[in-house]
Amino acid sequence: MLLEMGKKGKVYFPVLYPSTHSIISALSYFYLGSKVYGAIETTIFAHPILLFILSWYFHICAKVTKNLGARIISISFLLWAFDYIIFGIPYFGMGITIAGAIGWSIGLIFRVTIFIGFLMMTVRKQH
Repeated sequence: MLLEMGKKGKVYFPVLYPSTHSIISALSYFYLGSKVYGAIETTIFAHPILLFILSWYFHICAKVTKNLGARIISISFLLWAFDYIIFGIPYFGMGITIAGAIGWSIGLIFRVTIFIGFLMMTVRKQH
């Protein structure tokens, strides 16, 4: 588990993970010349996995602290990851603009709920 990793793991993993996916995405987009392959890499693997990891961290935080704000953030990150998968490939890979409009609108809702969750965590911490 990432929270139990040593200092090197906590420092290098956040740099190594996005770098690896950036290289794979660049190769998919430019070397293979396929927008669809590049979109699949970024929207199915890179972004959602990072959002799943954030969701897991806040899930652990919610279990430990019993904080509703952390639970809201965890669920929002989880649903946002699915939003990337469902609407990301049609928009980024195939250029379907309605998928982009729907995906960005849903993503905005999740960003707002994450903000509300952080506010709830902050307010509870001050009391």
